[in-house]
Amino acid sequence: MRMADSEDPSGIAELATEAVAPIEEELRQRLVAEVGDRDSLAIESALLKAFIDGMRARMAETAESVVERTSAFPTLGSGQLPAATELDPPLPRIDPWADRYGAGG
Repeated sequence: MRMADSEDPSGIAELATEAVAPIEEELRQRLVAEVGDRDSLAIESALLKAFIDGMRARMAETAESVVERTSAFPTLGSGQLPAATELDPPLPRIDPWADRYGAGG
């Protein structure tokens, strides 16, 4: 799974892939049955989605917290506080299984 840099300028897709690799490897080692390419890609996709969803949730919580904390200091900067959505950038959609097999598979 390789995204173009223009699709993911922050490198989140690469970070996610590196972060889930050890979990994916451990899961493969512990499975009793041999996993084919399609199932292996399904496992990788599920782990990547979980990683990105966790990042998305944490980023939203952090952005909300920053806005709440800075609202106590209205003299900072121009006095205009960013909205939580401005501090919570969109994350890339990562689903190598759907990219290869389509949404319905």
